[in-house]
Amino acid sequence: MIDTLQQGGKPMGAQQQLRRIDLDKLRTNVRLIRSSLPNETKIMAVVKADAYGHGMIPVACAAREAGADAFAVARVPEAIALSDAGLAPILVLGLADPDEYATALLRGIRLTVCTCEQIAHLHHLAQRMDVKAYVHIKLDTGMGRIGAVTEEEVSRLAEYLRRHDRVCLCGVYTHFAGADDPSEESEAFTLQQKERFDHLCRLLPEGTPRHCNNSAALHTHPEWSMDMVRLGISMYGYPPVETPLPLQPVMDWRTAVTHVKECQPGDVISYGSTFTVEKPMTIATIACGYGDGYHRSASGKAQVLLHGQRAPVVGRICMDQMMVDVTHIPDVAPGDEVILMGGEGDNAITAQDIAAWADTICYEVLLLATNRVERIWCSALTDKQTLRRMMKALRPDKETRRRESEQICRHLMCHAEIQSARVIAAYLPLPWEADITPVIRELLAQKKTVLLPRTGEAPHMDLCPVTDLSALTPGPFGIPEPGPDAPTCDPDDIDVVLVPLEAVDSRGVRLGKGRGFYDHALKEVHDRQGRSIGIAMSHQQLRVEIPLEEHDEPLMAVCTPNGLKTFPALPERNP
Repeated sequence: MIDTLQQGGKPMGAQQQLRRIDLDKLRTNVRLIRSSLPNETKIMAVVKADAYGHGMIPVACAAREAGADAFAVARVPEAIALSDAGLAPILVLGLADPDEYATALLRGIRLTVCTCEQIAHLHHLAQRMDVKAYVHIKLDTGMGRIGAVTEEEVSRLAEYLRRHDRVCLCGVYTHFAGADDPSEESEAFTLQQKERFDHLCRLLPEGTPRHCNNSAALHTHPEWSMDMVRLGISMYGYPPVETPLPLQPVMDWRTAVTHVKECQPGDVISYGSTFTVEKPMTIATIACGYGDGYHRSASGKAQVLLHGQRAPVVGRICMDQMMVDVTHIPDVAPGDEVILMGGEGDNAITAQDIAAWADTICYEVLLLATNRVERIWCSALTDKQTLRRMMKALRPDKETRRRESEQICRHLMCHAEIQSARVIAAYLPLPWEADITPVIRELLAQKKTVLLPRTGEAPHMDLCPVTDLSALTPGPFGIPEPGPDAPTCDPDDIDVVLVPLEAVDSRGVRLGKGRGFYDHALKEVHDRQGRSIGIAMSHQQLRVEIPLEEHDEPLMAVCTPNGLKTFPALPERNP
């Protein structure tokens, strides 16, 4: 899946099929829910399953900014990804495999337990590792999934915790099976679950943090908020019950018209000839199908938005395309934007609408987009530390890195500035950066002067000539560098600097690692008329503006897998 960041409110090309996640709306949803809770109640943002398809790390960062206190996932690998992004505390709602315990303990990840055997295992492992194990007890009060059920089980858990002091009890919780169902029968069962939960909690140490309210119950029973609520689907704008809070859907889904044709009575549309034209019709084909995650079961029932009007889907939805009736919509043409999910006001199409057409639930609609659908996060100005966390989550796999690195190297070696330059400063990449080592080797073979960085105390960095990459030694950050006796190059002599980055925006503002090495060096080079070219893979090109601070030195150009782009002027700093 292609993932990028975009500045809120900027237009997008109608040819793209994409899902757009508005992080500002998500923050607003979290703040609205926060305002409805008692001051002492914490919010645990549920970001399992890639944040219900919205992108786990960007969503978690935005939720934290809006007041979320903790995070919940289903599995340990999800928790590890959050931990790597510097986000905590994290609760794993599912039962971890014992083989995953050590990793969780090292990172301070909270694990769900419901048996004495789990507590004993965690205690002995924590003892060997000389760490603490942090757990929440799950009580099964009627969901029938996981959890301790009887008084005897819970009493034994409490006794085991007293005897196994390496295990720290951080909370106890249950899950309501039907809090989203307004029927009297379901409400009675929810009340029964709550009473059972209260009773079993009395068997545990006094003061143990409790949480039972999910997205449904936090609206219907705010008096049950206790120490924490688990905020899931409501955070994404789809409260499962009626609420006075003006929560907004966070995700929309767009594609484009690819073909328009006139059909006559007797013509048939799509597989199985299930739709027969009865009168002259204008049919538009759009670029989306079940291969993109749109439900085939919505065939003949779904609608889309075109030019602000609803258009019904006709015939069966195909793997890659679907057909819609646009007879009532004038001037539809290939390239026109189609809203599959989203829009404003009464005409908006929601995930709940699609779920009703497909006879499923909105959770599934949000989750099932395939990797053919580009995903973009829209946001107002975001702080650099949050951006760095997001960029870490977007790092590509090895094959994508290899392919895009090769494309970047080809563009660099064909570029006139590189061909004419005598002295070029470059860098050896970290494992997640574009690999320009082949360019360095080729420049050395051409007898050009190649400089590599030697880092000192931040922000000081020397650029030193090299002739043999095998003669380099690991520097403070583990990257091979020229040795301490290597000579340095006068900035006056440098023609081009190739610059690594975490991200770059459309103005040439670069997001680095925050130590200032390159900003300091680039200022000297720019002051002496040298050129700077950033090296950016696809995911590193942001549509969101990076904050420009006083010490930041924007780039003059960037080389991407699609070629080299020059920035016309250095932007003004943000006030």
